[in-house]
Amino acid sequence: MNFALQAANGKVHDMSKNSPPHSEMDKLSSDLAGQISNAPKHFAGWYVPVFKTDPQDAPYHYGTAFGVEINDTPYLVTAAHVLAKDPNNVSDGSGVGLVFCEGQLRELSPYDQIRLTIPADGSTVDVVAVRPRSLDLRKVFSGFFKVEHVFRDNLRPNMYLAACGFPETKNRRATWAQTLAQRPYAYFGLASDDSMRVALGFNGAHFCLDFDVRWTFRNGFGGFKAPAPHGISGGPVLVVHDFGDPLRVLSPRLIGVGIETRQKMKCFVCVDLRYLLTELSRLPS
Repeated sequence: MNFALQAANGKVHDMSKNSPPHSEMDKLSSDLAGQISNAPKHFAGWYVPVFKTDPQDAPYHYGTAFGVEINDTPYLVTAAHVLAKDPNNVSDGSGVGLVFCEGQLRELSPYDQIRLTIPADGSTVDVVAVRPRSLDLRKVFSGFFKVEHVFRDNLRPNMYLAACGFPETKNRRATWAQTLAQRPYAYFGLASDDSMRVALGFNGAHFCLDFDVRWTFRNGFGGFKAPAPHGISGGPVLVVHDFGDPLRVLSPRLIGVGIETRQKMKCFVCVDLRYLLTELSRLPS
């Protein structure tokens, strides 16, 4: 019998070599599929949708953010463009974003902002960490990513990742609805070969995740068409499995921040969060 997991880019990863007996392998395959599928649930409430308001003052979903705690100081981390002015909204301003706090939409501003800078060339990337001056982030997030939740190893092409966030197509408010939807999704795929990042013109602070919206992972080794990923920018990217050691069950670990989708190249572009954590750790608490 041949056991395999279906990756998001369509490649099949053989798990039959050097495998345990069939009965054990059946259970292991099922457990592994469940572990991968449920990995983002470990951090439910640690990432949230970000909203803006239209000219009629009605809120609409625009991106994703997550909580990080360094030296006992909480931060909200997201893609910088999520808090920038929405070019399609004449009433939006730069630096504007709303999140739920104790059941109410609250403005993040005013806040102090830390923009990630790459030491090698002084360039900035599309990631920010903010500390609101009047909003308590501990009432926004149910938990925070800390140093112990960060993936420590080198990222390799056989690593299986999950980009987590709130896609706009699944978080619209229906005309009859009294509440805003908050439906998280995870988009699974292999870490791209580094040549993908280079071909797209991104520096070494970035990495890519292979992803085809027409075929993504679900529990049971099958696949389905995923919702359009617009709106997950700013969400956490997790390492959930290593196909180089396929029988090993990993605890999901944070590796990066999703910043944009390149659908023609079938990939997400992400920023390695470890650059930002190093910068934040140098700041006074």
